[in-house]
Amino acid sequence: MMSKTSCHDCIHSSSNILFNSAHIKCALFWANKSARSEAPAFSEHGKTSGWYDFPYDYDPVWQTEDCKHFKNKHLKDGMEFRKQD
Repeated sequence: MMSKTSCHDCIHSSSNILFNSAHIKCALFWANKSARSEAPAFSEHGKTSGWYDFPYDYDPVWQTEDCKHFKNKHLKDGMEFRKQD
């Protein structure tokens, strides 16, 4: 089962600066051991194919669970907001 949330909508996601990569990266600090243990589960096929190198260069379609650190960038104080045109 794929995750319900999309990393593209998370405040921690950012464009990847790697050459020829259409994937994203997670800007959350994952270096400490407890944070790494909370990283979302993923499909092994995506990992072995080179499409999921979390958190540096990955396509979130290969995540099989929601990230515990997901924060929707379209929410402000728990309410959805969109920029006015």
